[in-house]
Amino acid sequence: MPQETIRVGAAAIILCDGGIVLGIRKKAGNKGKRVFPGGKIHRGETAEAAMRREIREETGITNLLTVQSIGFVESLPSDDDETHRIIIVFLVCTQERPLSQPQSDLSDPRVFPLQELPENISPLCKKMLKLYNGEG
Repeated sequence: MPQETIRVGAAAIILCDGGIVLGIRKKAGNKGKRVFPGGKIHRGETAEAAMRREIREETGITNLLTVQSIGFVESLPSDDDETHRIIIVFLVCTQERPLSQPQSDLSDPRVFPLQELPENISPLCKKMLKLYNGEG
C-alpha cells in the first residue's frame, strides 16, 4: 500500500487588466497545463505568506492591491497522482503584468480575458474558478 501524502498549499486567482493570470506548469502533476500561481506552504509560513511568495517567484508580481481568502479546494488521490492536495485559494488584484521567472515551476505566465480562457486549465484550477464564480 502506498504511503499517504497530504499536501497543503496556497494559490492565487490574480485579477489584472480585466483578466486572470495563468501559467504553464513545468513539473509533474499537471505538467503542460495552465495553472494559477501557487505552491506548498512551508513549515512556519502562513497561507497568505506562501501565496505572496509563490506569486513573486512564479510571476515577479510584488504589488498586490487587494488580497482576500475565498475558500479552499481539494483533489483526492487517484491512479495518476497519489497525493491528496488541499489548496487555500486567494483572490488578489494587481496592476503589475506577470513576467516569466527562469527558475520558476511556472512558464509563460500571462493575463487571459475571462471570456477567452484557454482549454488546457488543470482540473484543480477549474475547481478554483468555480469557487471564484460562486459555484463551489
